[in-house]
Amino acid sequence: MIALMLAAAAAAAAAEPSALDAFFKGIEKDGPVELSEAVRKELIAHVPAGGREKCEKAGEALESGIAIRDRGDGAVLVAMLHTCRGEAAYAFSHGLPLRVARLFDNEDNKRLVDGLALPLRGAGGKAEEIGLVLGGAQTNELRFFTRRSDQGFTFAPSGVIAEFSFQGACDDQDADHAAGFHSFLRVAEARKLLRLRLDSRCGGGLSSAACEVWHLSSGELEKRGACALPDKLDEAALRASGWR
Repeated sequence: MIALMLAAAAAAAAAEPSALDAFFKGIEKDGPVELSEAVRKELIAHVPAGGREKCEKAGEALESGIAIRDRGDGAVLVAMLHTCRGEAAYAFSHGLPLRVARLFDNEDNKRLVDGLALPLRGAGGKAEEIGLVLGGAQTNELRFFTRRSDQGFTFAPSGVIAEFSFQGACDDQDADHAAGFHSFLRVAEARKLLRLRLDSRCGGGLSSAACEVWHLSSGELEKRGACALPDKLDEAALRASGWR
């Protein structure tokens, strides 16, 4: 009888979802997310040790990450993990075992700010590129990664927009001072990306607007010209017409 009770308790414990399982099930949209201590510990436990150098202390995951909702091959979580070998960005996706891919070494101390997915190559669903907005000392940059499903859970760089957004400091005495700029994106056709840059003033309103055409070629994004501005530049109208 005791043996049966112990076996039942073990089975119940095994069936109970972990904090990371529950986290993945709760991802419904793209963007920044907070990571609980339990989730961070699970992430560290699943990262391959790699290399010859053994760390005396366990690694740690930063408290926030970027979630990309499920588009046919499982939701993706991007998190920065720090060990004695340095800091790097990893992508995780639910599975048995958990799928893990190293995206890049964070040698420039970038911060994960935001995330999105776009069909840069024209294919939707799980073939969409993952875009990460990374915060730097001056401006934020946008890096795209394409999922290489034919090689398992791996990613390859697929272009960068170096100056994607910027938030300046405003002085109440100068309403015309530049408050910063932000960007909206829309895929016009396969490998053709439109980037709308809106510069704002500290006193409110826009100081300038520009639409740029970028082409994806050989894993790189190249700016190749200008495009016509949308009729309306407010955020609600832009998102309603397909800008991200």
